[in-house]
Amino acid sequence: MKLIILSFLIALLISGFVKSQEVVRTNFLKPIHLKIVQAYPDSFDTISLHNNNRRELTLVCKGNRFMGEEKKSFIEYRNFYNNVSGQFYFSDDRTCMDLKKFLEKVHPAINEDRPLKIELSRQAESVVKIIYPSIDPHLEHGDMQDLLPKKRTLDFYPNDGMTLLK
Repeated sequence: MKLIILSFLIALLISGFVKSQEVVRTNFLKPIHLKIVQAYPDSFDTISLHNNNRRELTLVCKGNRFMGEEKKSFIEYRNFYNNVSGQFYFSDDRTCMDLKKFLEKVHPAINEDRPLKIELSRQAESVVKIIYPSIDPHLEHGDMQDLLPKKRTLDFYPNDGMTLLK
């Protein structure tokens, strides 16, 4: 009994000298709102999406043979630093296939005036909402501007870094 009390007192004495370390992390709970201003079919049966700050995202649908027979459809998200920071999964694989087919048909018409809007949930790591632009995929007569290069392009020059051309 004396040994237990002595052990408890020594532990209490030692714990008074040990400082605890507090870790505080910011909890980002707000959803991510993407405004896709450019989309095109990419290699390995994927779709490359570019948002309004020119970060590239990749749309990968279920059953993609080249990406390792994915079991679920997802958007590979790249942050501001152009690093892959996560994969946001679709709740229904059919939604991904419909989006992919739509983008394959109308990708030249996606621009700043007619963007594709996607909302991602950080908590659930899922795609919450997709708002399609008002583009008819079966249109017979369209705007010639859709076939020309986009209004804004980014060019990189070795001496002055990144220059935005209009």
